[in-house]
Amino acid sequence: PGATYAYGIWNDELLWGSLINLAGGSIFLFIGAIFFMPKLWRLKLLSLGDFYYGRYSRTTGILATVLISFTFIFWVAVQVLVFAKVAGSILDWPFLLSIFVSVTVICAYTLMGGLWAVCITDIVQVGLILLGLVVLTPMAISAVGGWDAFVAGIPQEKMQIFPKTHTPEVWLAWIAAWVMLGLGSISTPDLSQRSFSAKSPEVARRSGLLAGTIVLISLIVVTGLAYATSMLIDLGTVPGEQINEDPELILPVLFKTILPPYLTVFFLGACLAAVMSCADSALLALSGMISKNIVKDVFLPKLSDKGLVRATRFFVLTCTIIGAVMAVSLPSAFTLMALGFDLITCSLFAPLTLGLYWKKANAYGAIAGMLASIIVRVGGSGLQYGFTLEGIAFTGDSWYVYTLAGPAVCFVTMFAVSLLTQKANPPRSLDVFT
Repeated sequence: PGATYAYGIWNDELLWGSLINLAGGSIFLFIGAIFFMPKLWRLKLLSLGDFYYGRYSRTTGILATVLISFTFIFWVAVQVLVFAKVAGSILDWPFLLSIFVSVTVICAYTLMGGLWAVCITDIVQVGLILLGLVVLTPMAISAVGGWDAFVAGIPQEKMQIFPKTHTPEVWLAWIAAWVMLGLGSISTPDLSQRSFSAKSPEVARRSGLLAGTIVLISLIVVTGLAYATSMLIDLGTVPGEQINEDPELILPVLFKTILPPYLTVFFLGACLAAVMSCADSALLALSGMISKNIVKDVFLPKLSDKGLVRATRFFVLTCTIIGAVMAVSLPSAFTLMALGFDLITCSLFAPLTLGLYWKKANAYGAIAGMLASIIVRVGGSGLQYGFTLEGIAFTGDSWYVYTLAGPAVCFVTMFAVSLLTQKANPPRSLDVFT
């Protein structure tokens, strides 16, 4: 909602907008449910890193795990940051105190419960936020004067979905906005975690389609809430100073303004619950992959199951702390989210897709593709805008070039190297898993 308020769904001049999240937040679940989740389920894996180990090689598995870990930590940082912003806004806490509480709460119950606790709490947490949206939406529309006033008051420039300026730059940026999360999210450890733990491939497929539908509806609703808040600011009902300073505080400020105190507390819980449902999943998937594919597979092959659990708990704590440091360093949740998924799309979507669907994909090709794509994505933007977190992220007017070039280079390099090295490095088939 903050991105919609600040930029609109799509802005031709800014080459940016909440379309990035609207597209990726649901489209990847539909694509994943149809083309990826059932196939991953049939491989009977424990972590996403296992796929790269088995389908390609040990070296490929290590490289993929390192890349996934480095990029997915951005998603952990997003959850820490959003939790802190929401809690701090409602309770008037200092930012660093909010970060500390965020880390403590998220880390504590993830450590205590594991995947089963994540499943149970996610049901409760998602239920809370959906109930919250059902109650809040009509109240916000009523506050602006009813449905007709709401529809009439939506700023048309912020309703733009497709480009109106028909230039190559605008259309390439628009495509990149779809690709960034729409494809990058498929290569993340939390989606594969759901695939591996589903009861059957059909359950995995149905759950992905259902989740995609729920997410799409929810994103449309919170987009509407962003428009309603903009109208309420114009009417003087909602104070605009805090939102204009940080648009990502739009929902907490809306809660505090139009709701009675007892409902504000409920919505605070609902909002924090939604954040926690993402945070625990991200932490557990990431920590489980590091402990299995780095600690056990590389350094301690005889590590017992209990030792593996202890290692996972250690990395839950470690990843949460790293996420907190990143959240303080770059306090824009939307930018952190986009950068993390952009890097995953760049380096990991091609090896996963070709590994599942192209028999000639081999380890040499996968390694070459991953390295080449990271060099192009990070090196290109770094040389142009500076090798800082802000420079590598989406601060320049040609960000889309690197977002599209990264995965394209990965696919082309992987195709070429795999075809040229079939004899030197015979590809493994998916039968290796069964």
